[in-house]
Amino acid sequence: MSDPLDLIERYFDDLLSDSERKDFENRLTTDEQFAQAFQLEKDLLDGIEMMGNKNLKEDLKVYYKEEVEEKEKNKASTKPNFISRRMWLAAASIAVLLIAFWWMNRPTPERLYAEYFQPDFDFVEKGDADGLAVKAEAALKAEDYKRAFPLLEELVKVEPKRAEYILALGIALVEVENYHDAIPTLLRAGTASRYSQNEALWYYGLALLKQGNLEESYIILKQIPEYSARYKEATALAKKIKP
Repeated sequence: MSDPLDLIERYFDDLLSDSERKDFENRLTTDEQFAQAFQLEKDLLDGIEMMGNKNLKEDLKVYYKEEVEEKEKNKASTKPNFISRRMWLAAASIAVLLIAFWWMNRPTPERLYAEYFQPDFDFVEKGDADGLAVKAEAALKAEDYKRAFPLLEELVKVEPKRAEYILALGIALVEVENYHDAIPTLLRAGTASRYSQNEALWYYGLALLKQGNLEESYIILKQIPEYSARYKEATALAKKIKP
């Protein structure tokens, strides 16, 4: 009886005759160990194909062929080393899966924005129990930016130079993806007070990041000075998106 491992190799390389293929398929249903060996090889090959590396299998075949030819030159056994090839296939499958895992979890602009967007809204003054500011802050903390937006607009109308309100309005506009109004609002917040300058730059950089404008975001983030509380995270984020 032919070596089962050699048969499996020849099956996947489409080298079996019609009679051999018929015997092969019959053996799959009657020989449990043979069926398990076949399934292992199939799973390894399917793993490579599934992850989309169409050339990898052929590369492995070339390597395998060279390995056998080298053995022949050295008067070693001409029989293919199935275990060696299986190890190569397993290693290749793991490598492809790791690449796929990295690709699916790579730091995209959306992922980075979600990671770094952590606003701290705290502009309600003591004694203000049910005013506009209270309602706006509650909506912001609940991440209900659509509800917060008109409340913040009203607050800015009432106190047009209040940096916290302008900044919060700019952030809300970014979250509802109204970038046309968000950017000038954030720039306005940056000129409203010294406190808000670097905060406005930070959220301006995040707004650009969210839109996928990595180069522009990088430039803005690099403008945040060392003395700013945002400097460390701005530097870290800038490194991740550096052109």
